[in-house]
Amino acid sequence: MTFLKTEGLLQEFEPPRGSKKPYYKIEFDLVMIIQGRDLTYEARWPKKKKDADSETSVEEQENLMDKFGPPKARGNGQISIAAAFEPGTN
Repeated sequence: MTFLKTEGLLQEFEPPRGSKKPYYKIEFDLVMIIQGRDLTYEARWPKKKKDADSETSVEEQENLMDKFGPPKARGNGQISIAAAFEPGTN
């Protein structure tokens, strides 16, 4: 999600006590999909509005969706979860 930083869409926060580097905060949805014995995961941005305790206001989220459209997978990966099953499990 480097494009967020390069396009100036991230707000830089002050470093926490004991740290020298400022940091950025990105809120996104992490979606997990089980396909057979594989777990696929996607980072979808912008985050959907359903989280009431989010620090991003509903208005800010609506502005992001107006500008960038609905949430899209911006990163993904896959791992095998076969080891979590007993041998012979279908």
